[in-house]
Amino acid sequence: MMHTIERHIRDWLGKPGNNGLGPDDGRRAFDAPLVGHARGDDEIFGRIKEDIGEFHWTPAEIFAASYPETRFEARDLAVVAWILPQTAETRRAHRVRRD
Repeated sequence: MMHTIERHIRDWLGKPGNNGLGPDDGRRAFDAPLVGHARGDDEIFGRIKEDIGEFHWTPAEIFAASYPETRFEARDLAVVAWILPQTAETRRAHRVRRD
């Protein structure tokens, strides 16, 4: 399943118009996406809550709040995170000084 999600993200980013510096600019704004995933019961979510604060919701907490009538186990949830790293050209363009 995660490979399918990653493929969809990469396919979407590869389509013209979804990854350009402007409407008529064929240069890419982003390099290949970084995609990661974790089970809903991964201990990282509890550590994040401890480190950042109680306002941070774990996957189980947000799922329970969103779907209060649904019975589930945290281990059955999945979290997908993806990052769009900027190309070197995009980073150079952002470094241009404007006074």
